[in-house]
Amino acid sequence: LLRHFASHLHLLRVGTIDSFFAQVARSFALELGVPLAWRIADTVEDEDLRDEAIEAVLAAHDEQDLLRLVNLLTKGDAQRRISGLLRDTVGELYQVYLDAAPDAWERLPRYQPLSDDDLTQALEELRELPLEGALKSGRDQDYDLALRGEWKEFLRKGITKCVLNEQATYKRKAIEPHVQAIYQRLIDHAKAVLLGRTANFTLGAREFLAHFDEQYRRQKHQRRAMLFDDVTRAVMRLAEVSDAEEMAFRMDAQIDHLLLDEFQDTSPAQWTAIRPMAERVVNGSGKTSFYCVGDIKQAIYGWRGGVAEIFATVEDQLGKMNEQTLAKSYRSSPVIIDTVNRVFQNLDKHPNLRRAEAAIDAFGKSFPHHETAKTSLAGYACLQTAPRDEEDQNAATLNYAAEQIEAIIRDAPGKTVGVLCRTNDAIAVLIYELRRRGIHASEEGGNPLTDSAAVQLILALLKLADHPGDTIARYHLARSNWGERWNIKGRNDQKAALRISRSVRTQLLNEGYGAAVLAWADELAGECAAREQSRLKQLVALAYSHGPRATLRTSDFIRLVEAHRIADPTAHAVRVTTIHRAKGLEFDIVVLPELDKRITGQPDRFVVHREQGTGPIDCIFEHVSQDLQALLPKRFQEMIAEATRRDVTETMCVLYVALTRAAHALHMIIPPSKENERTFPATLSGLLRCTLRDTEAVPPETTIWQHGDPGWFETDS
Repeated sequence: LLRHFASHLHLLRVGTIDSFFAQVARSFALELGVPLAWRIADTVEDEDLRDEAIEAVLAAHDEQDLLRLVNLLTKGDAQRRISGLLRDTVGELYQVYLDAAPDAWERLPRYQPLSDDDLTQALEELRELPLEGALKSGRDQDYDLALRGEWKEFLRKGITKCVLNEQATYKRKAIEPHVQAIYQRLIDHAKAVLLGRTANFTLGAREFLAHFDEQYRRQKHQRRAMLFDDVTRAVMRLAEVSDAEEMAFRMDAQIDHLLLDEFQDTSPAQWTAIRPMAERVVNGSGKTSFYCVGDIKQAIYGWRGGVAEIFATVEDQLGKMNEQTLAKSYRSSPVIIDTVNRVFQNLDKHPNLRRAEAAIDAFGKSFPHHETAKTSLAGYACLQTAPRDEEDQNAATLNYAAEQIEAIIRDAPGKTVGVLCRTNDAIAVLIYELRRRGIHASEEGGNPLTDSAAVQLILALLKLADHPGDTIARYHLARSNWGERWNIKGRNDQKAALRISRSVRTQLLNEGYGAAVLAWADELAGECAAREQSRLKQLVALAYSHGPRATLRTSDFIRLVEAHRIADPTAHAVRVTTIHRAKGLEFDIVVLPELDKRITGQPDRFVVHREQGTGPIDCIFEHVSQDLQALLPKRFQEMIAEATRRDVTETMCVLYVALTRAAHALHMIIPPSKENERTFPATLSGLLRCTLRDTEAVPPETTIWQHGDPGWFETDS
């Protein structure tokens, strides 16, 4: 089999979906309407393109149109900077705009508010109600809120809240039917006003995005710049301009077998582009095949467009497929698999799930019992608490994790250790703490090069090139050993700053960014440790890549350096990375130091609903806070609940991925109970506490649960 495979490598193409789409888009550039010799824009360039498109939209409209649009986007409360508001609208909704039909923005129902006269009459009737005691004071507060038009607060408090929730009493006092009737009129008016504002905002966003899209496409086309999403959308049109024979000719290969891995992370747009190819394969001769592999329990890229329901869509569109379910691990020891089973088969033990209860219950019921093929593999799992720190518990937990990692590599030398975090910020802290303890670790999450002192020094030089009056950059350069080379005495040395500015700008113009930064890096490298030298090399590479689109402003390159996250991978046994990047990887030992994430985080600002999970977007509206969701029709309440279910399910998938990366040992580190803990935390750490132990308070710096052999590494061969 291996000999046959090796001799036919020329018939095999292995790559990411994005890289395959890029090949297709280049082969059919004219037919798909993409620029010739297009390239992928980096993050900073894309930000510039978006800003230029927003400026073009503002410049193309008269003042009255802009005022009307801004009023819609701010709901009449223009307290934010307009530029920030428009950028946020683009960031949150532009991809949605591209996927949604125009009428999807118009689904939210509108209601008729009271006329001015009817509203005045209703308020007067409320004020004149002959109430006493608690009812009177509650009515007075409600009246003041309604009179000021503070309708959100009006619905959230007092007697109004009781009537809205169909409660017949307020502070144990009966709310008479005629009182409820007056309140109901005002509640209906508040509902019409608030939902009207939300509907207007949604339509205003669509109108602005339509203008933005026109300008943004023009800007990208002029620069021949594209994003991976643009490439995907271009390839979606391939079936309209080509057939299988033409594609085989252009790609110099015919697709007979289509194999897709990590299929649960495929976005609807990607599947739309792939589907014609899949249909040709499925409907072809008996010598063709379609094969996809995925795990809905590892669907952790919903924020990037992945939809786990894609599996059901495939069967609906391609017909019945041969399905094989795998619940046996070929990586982990029995101890690790026992831990995974115990966590996910006892999710119902958490006493405080609130909005997450339905989603977690469904996840637990669908979770299959896992087994392992590695039945003789030694292993250990433990749940530990960090020291208590009421001021900065996160920092205390990460510091404690670094101490535990130090002990782990001392006790188990030669074993691979994966430290899996949720955020890049946590990675930066852990890398610092580990290196402070003399532990070399591979940083794979990616952080800006500004975490290097040597890089910061070169950036100070570039800042002076653009702004000779920057006294902070002057001081930074002068106080370093490099200051003598540039002959600058301090932050007040204006003459030297002007001379340096001219010199640096001349060097950049004559040599280009790559060669100039390389020369400066060589000057600094002799005084740098290995990691600093590595970061300097990465800065040089970034400078060379920046060269073709360099401007006369060094601040553009500085922004690129500050925004661009670059990993610092090495061959060390300890690897610090995010849980998302760790998917598909395996480590002898896994340490999880960042488990205090809330199960239900901050909801997205907008609710986006797709028909049957993967179909076209059929409804978009601004998220309504939980206490006001009763105003919405039941269908819209269900959409919000579905959005919550997706978010909670993805959080469970992230936890599953984290727990299943270990072959031998799993060290879970969580914060201790707060001294005044009154409610059980609705966090991942709380979930681990109740599934592995119980719901009692846990003390600091304690192993509160363990399973297996703590000395497994002594018997493992």
